[in-house]
Amino acid sequence: MGPLKQQISVAPGSADQTAIVSIVNSSNTKRKYALKVLGAKQSADGAIIYGSGMNIAESWVVAKDKYVELAPGQAKEVVFEINVPNDAKAGSYYLGLTAEQTSLKSEKSIGVGGQIISVLVLQVAGMVQESLIITETTVPRSIVGNKWPFTFSILNNGAASVPVDVNISARNWLGHIVVDQKVISEAMLLPGAARKYGGEIKVKNFNLPGPYEFQYKIKYGLTGQTAVATKTVWYFPPCSIFLILIIIIAIVGVAKNQKKKM
Repeated sequence: MGPLKQQISVAPGSADQTAIVSIVNSSNTKRKYALKVLGAKQSADGAIIYGSGMNIAESWVVAKDKYVELAPGQAKEVVFEINVPNDAKAGSYYLGLTAEQTSLKSEKSIGVGGQIISVLVLQVAGMVQESLIITETTVPRSIVGNKWPFTFSILNNGAASVPVDVNISARNWLGHIVVDQKVISEAMLLPGAARKYGGEIKVKNFNLPGPYEFQYKIKYGLTGQTAVATKTVWYFPPCSIFLILIIIIAIVGVAKNQKKKM
């Protein structure tokens, strides 16, 4: 089935347009396919999920024919008619144009086979505001060692799909940057989608102990907007733990000696 993905720009209430998809029967028997339109949404791990009732735009696109039959090796173009209403909101709408193998009348068994999908992105013209927010950030309050774990969640609450780049930096209490690392590059976030990311960054050895500013800087959209969130992390290099233990032992030892003298 092809193309794998196509993008069509439409204006609300404009004259009907069509999306054309080619289907090839690569089997050695005659096949029948049911043509459908599914909505799409994005899961927390970035996967695109297709199903009915996921997108208002599902009602805007209809297959011209409900079924198509293909002989072995035959290819055929099928038409999906697009009719966007006058009150459609500007933005990006993701749909799946599907061909689902089903049984012929001559076959004894009645069943449904595999489903193949061509992605259709409808770009409805108009004023679109790109908007992304950081909904959650997690980092340990205190860390020992040079590997710092992190998680964060973001939400595209705008009407357009946006590319996303995420940079994480850490700055010590003297203002020196000890790490500046891009952790996400050109990820695409669909309208209404929420994503959660996690991982760890590695800071340089022999850093000063104390409070560090841990910053998430998220650049998104075609206009390069940014969303920023910060956390405070108390960092203790391994050597500082041993130093603190030595100091505690020394203090306890001095206290015991003073007690004996008394």
